[in-house]
Order: sequence, then structure tokens, then C-alpha cells
Amino acid sequence: MSYSRAMDQRTHTMAIPAIRATCLRPFHAGWAQPTPDELRALMRDAALSAREVAQLVGLSDARTVRRWTSGDSSIPYAAWALLCDHAGIGKIWTMTFAVGEEQ
Repeated sequence: MSYSRAMDQRTHTMAIPAIRATCLRPFHAGWAQPTPDELRALMRDAALSAREVAQLVGLSDARTVRRWTSGDSSIPYAAWALLCDHAGIGKIWTMTFAVGEEQ
């Protein structure tokens, strides 16, 4: 499976093929919780360690990030959205439709 980025021509954002389009929607537009595999794919594509993710989203240490990547707890939408923006996908909270899908 490739984790390279693909350009979505309608929104001019970057999408990682290993992440479902429903995970890239605004929260109010039917956002789907990313799986631990999707989170790890995003981190891998953005070359972020758990410690770097923690710093980026304002956590004091990486324990919570490790819980997200192991599936012990779910990543909050705000943290996911910040990671998507940092990874070059774009500001998913402002998109009017999901990447790769029509409304």
C-alpha cells in the first residue's frame, strides 16, 4: 500500500490514499473517526513521531498519542484536524465536501 500523497483537483488539498475520505470531512459534515492505522499512516507520511505529534497538538507528553495509535483511545477531531493540516492535507474543518467525494 502506498502512502504517497495524491492531489485532489477540486479542493487543491493533499490526500493520503490510506485514509478514508470520511475522515477528512468537517466534524459537522459526518466526520468518521480515523482508525489507528490511518493515524499511523498520517504520522508516517508527515514524518512525525509520537512526541512531535504531542507537541503539535499541545500535549505534555506522548503517552496520549501512543494510546491513539494503539486504539486504546480515540483521537479528538481538533487534534486530527491539526495533524491533517500539518501533513499538507489542508484545513479539513473548512472543506465544503469530503476529499474524493461529492456532497
